[in-house]
Amino acid sequence: VTIHYFQEGYVHYVVDAVFALSMAIQALIDEKCPKMSQEKRLCPQFYPFDGARLLVLLRNVTFRNGKQS
Repeated sequence: VTIHYFQEGYVHYVVDAVFALSMAIQALIDEKCPKMSQEKRLCPQFYPFDGARLLVLLRNVTFRNGKQS
């Protein structure tokens, strides 16, 4: 049985975008809730959600040599 598979050429951009967003959200959580690993839930300081700060963090996510930094 032969399965013909063709991946769209833009899939890697979507993967990178989702990864970058997750890294920015994690950076925002780390800023607002530095003790989160101990609490295991978001702290009250995280709310209300700061979309402007998330955008700044998202714009600062970079990929170098296939790795995020």
